[in-house]
Amino acid sequence: MDNSNSAEGGQTGEVPKYAGDMPDEDVDHNPDAAPPEPTAPTLDGLSPIPGYQNIGFSGDFLPPPPFEDVVQPPEERKDITNLSVISEDEARQALRLYVGENCCFGKKPVEELTFTELQSSNAFHYELDTYTEARSTEWTFVPYTGGPLDGPENGPAPGPWDIPAQCKKLFKDEKRESEVPHTATTKPCHNCFAVGFIRCWHCQGRGQNRCTSCSGSGKRMDDEEACPFCNGTGKRDCLTCHSKGNVICKICQGHRILKYFIQLTIKWHKHDDNHIVERTSLPDKLVKKVEGQTAFEETYPRVYPIQHFAEQEINNASASLISKHQYSMERILMQRHRVRIVPVTVCRYKWEDTDSDFIVYGLDKKVHAPDYPQQSCFGCSVL
Repeated sequence: MDNSNSAEGGQTGEVPKYAGDMPDEDVDHNPDAAPPEPTAPTLDGLSPIPGYQNIGFSGDFLPPPPFEDVVQPPEERKDITNLSVISEDEARQALRLYVGENCCFGKKPVEELTFTELQSSNAFHYELDTYTEARSTEWTFVPYTGGPLDGPENGPAPGPWDIPAQCKKLFKDEKRESEVPHTATTKPCHNCFAVGFIRCWHCQGRGQNRCTSCSGSGKRMDDEEACPFCNGTGKRDCLTCHSKGNVICKICQGHRILKYFIQLTIKWHKHDDNHIVERTSLPDKLVKKVEGQTAFEETYPRVYPIQHFAEQEINNASASLISKHQYSMERILMQRHRVRIVPVTVCRYKWEDTDSDFIVYGLDKKVHAPDYPQQSCFGCSVL
């Protein structure tokens, strides 16, 4: 181990010929041969870093410092009002546009139906976003190519939550990795034992493989002529190591020395939850997608549950989801919540001998009509 500020990393240079243990005979060419798994690193020889004594090579998330502010409700919250209802003409026009978007729907019912009742209500969509920051630390290493090291001799390493970092944009997921100051040191490469090279796994160090065309005989199968692929030698150069029997170590990239340091990983993440109150047959997923009116919205480091909404289920959902968004291993940076109101009108009608209904929903007056009378392609000719 070398803790100096100017330790020099090994240089790669030309790959030498392998001179270690190898099979007595050439091995078969195997197109599926894969390099061996690297030797596992160890913490042996690394001086413990105060505050980081218990970390290894797998990053564990660390609890953030406590949040000391007391969450108080805003001084004043505006009342959440309901939306206006639609008329029969608006309902018919919405259905007319819906039918026009479906080529197999007949247009006759929309023009001839008689409304029997328009029942208007509102769907409510509560949304909560919590933006958090999580930090983890682990030992890691990279090939050391020379240059200064920021090691413990430069001062104590700051705690993982003491290192300043800011996300690029609130409520956008982001990941960042950085070296913890004053934790760097060097060690010989554990995979190649500081040689810079390892035995080729394809030829097992021999630099050549048995010729696949003549199976190592050096002759063509049908006569005694020399095999044209190996020129009668029965051997072919190993393309993996270029006949050297050695390949560059993938861990140290041939530099023989590794730089070890503690890596800090910061993850910013948006947790989101929502709750929909809707008491017709309209699927909740349609309420989420349609245009509505944002009747209430707040953004604070910690939001306070809604308590003033006339629909008690929204108040309960707000309290429940805010309580759910507590994370022991993440620091909450910002929260926001809002209530969207989506107008919903159940339009009951009669056409010929059929009693049915459809739903107009959203400020953009979308239509949900699974029971529309003429949905077959036959309806295209009934205009």
